[in-house]
Amino acid sequence: MTIKNGRAGWKATGLWPVDVTKVLKNPTVAIGAQEPSVPSSRPEITTPIKDLPPILLQTPKGGVDVRKRADILRKRRSPTYRTQGLFIRKLMKALDMKNTEIADLQYKIRGLEQVIKRLRPKKRAKVEVNPNKRFVELPEVKLVQAKVRAAQRHTNDLESI
Repeated sequence: MTIKNGRAGWKATGLWPVDVTKVLKNPTVAIGAQEPSVPSSRPEITTPIKDLPPILLQTPKGGVDVRKRADILRKRRSPTYRTQGLFIRKLMKALDMKNTEIADLQYKIRGLEQVIKRLRPKKRAKVEVNPNKRFVELPEVKLVQAKVRAAQRHTNDLESI
């Protein structure tokens, strides 16, 4: 690798000094329309992408869109590997987008279910009434409340495991 070799590479590609005609004269470059600076003797290079209907260049949003695009490809005389590859890449992109959206929604659902569970009113425990008394006394209520709290702690400990 020498400085002379590097400069020759930049010059050959037309990058420095800037020479746009070198790029446009290259037979591997496909351009849409003939530029006035390009000699008209050069044939226009076409790619299969130019011949595709615009619907095939868009990412499908669902199964109906996929079926439409597949029908269009089947009706074409000879779909090239390039158009088939484009269709498959678009299909994979749509599937990845849907999978990402589903995973995100499932994560949100799990979080909301936990919030609902936490905010749900707790079941009330029934205080056994002594048939010989007219009303329940405060120590009996506090005893039942303590039992409920202990049961909740036990279930929370089991859930955290």
